[in-house]
Amino acid sequence: MTSLIQNHTELVPGAALTTDRSRSQLLRVIDGVVFVRGADDDTVLTPGDSIVLAAGEPRRVWNAGDEAAHVMLLAQPAAIAKAA
Repeated sequence: MTSLIQNHTELVPGAALTTDRSRSQLLRVIDGVVFVRGADDDTVLTPGDSIVLAAGEPRRVWNAGDEAAHVMLLAQPAAIAKAA
């Protein structure tokens, strides 16, 4: 079984989320409204929504709402991701 790095973050309105473009990550919105701008499309996420942020793709993620947003970011540890 592979362990995952799990990061719970609170974003104030307008705040950007720092992500690691060197690996794929799963972003899940717990509370709030989060906007994801990728290379080819824009996506609005609300509570319960998830998106895979593919490795190497340009991205910008931020709180697009008027209240704090809570997100969960999941990724494999770097050593495991390289071995896969």
